[in-house]
Amino acid sequence: MGLIASKQGLEIVERARRKKRWNKYAPFWYESAYVCRGTLQRFWKQTSIQADNFQNICQAVGVNWEEIVDREASTDTSLGSEARFFSDEGSQARLHPFGDKGCIRDPRRFFDRRELLEQLFEGLARGCSQSIVGESEIGKSSVLWAICSKGPQRLQLPDKAFIMLGMECIYDEQEFWDTLCEQVGIKDRRDFMRKTKLQNRRYILCLDEIEAFTDEKRFPPHVLSFLRGVADGDRTPLTLVIASRSPLQKLFPDLPERTSPLANICKQHRVGVFPPEIAREFLHSRLRDTNVTFSEDQIASLLAESGCHPAKLQERAAQLYDRLVQE
Repeated sequence: MGLIASKQGLEIVERARRKKRWNKYAPFWYESAYVCRGTLQRFWKQTSIQADNFQNICQAVGVNWEEIVDREASTDTSLGSEARFFSDEGSQARLHPFGDKGCIRDPRRFFDRRELLEQLFEGLARGCSQSIVGESEIGKSSVLWAICSKGPQRLQLPDKAFIMLGMECIYDEQEFWDTLCEQVGIKDRRDFMRKTKLQNRRYILCLDEIEAFTDEKRFPPHVLSFLRGVADGDRTPLTLVIASRSPLQKLFPDLPERTSPLANICKQHRVGVFPPEIAREFLHSRLRDTNVTFSEDQIASLLAESGCHPAKLQERAAQLYDRLVQE
């Protein structure tokens, strides 16, 4: 479910990107839009992409997403959820307090996970690769983005040292290497494989949806073997942060004929639901700048119905908020 660009909309985008002298898949474009190359490619191919990614791509190139979207081709549910991003009050549009969908890329909207981030940064400071495991929509992608956002200051590394790749956007091994080499600034994959350009540099590579690597037709085992090779040790050019729904040892079991799996070099951290007190704090913080208040009974119901799962809590809170605004 997502948004699709119209033919006329793409013509507007084409003029805007030519004015900026960007090529259609400029790394600066998709990096500033917080998406991967594959998402930008799908945007140009008029394939459905997540609503917030669609907005970010348009914003980065300087166009209004509402003039670009094909409302007939895009799903009604996507446009409905898109409307939830904003709440009209008077003549001004305000960001909906519970309108976040998918990965939280805005540091101002990212909430809590302080203890988890502290543990992750402590490990990264020692050069140790990390694994974060949790169920779908629990906030793993948002944690990866928080690492990329807070990491430069916390670890005293340049912004470009932090690379995030969403493997759901990467089609195969070739696109993986092309995208990674672009991010690192290496022209040829063979240079990367020889590590000649990685000397005296350090990169934190955040890999989301690592499950894609279980498809060996798209990603042969030697890709993971290489990643392990350049990330195994405290003085290696790459340090990995891997997000998955299942533990790495389950996704990539140890086999006699292969290099040991990534689980052996990554410290695992579980991403769970919010504790009840944090869930309450989240609700109160989002309502702070609004004229709406949730009663204690309503808050208790939200926590019980959602199980304090971040995405479910926000979805139910959005429904309650919208109902109270209309009353």
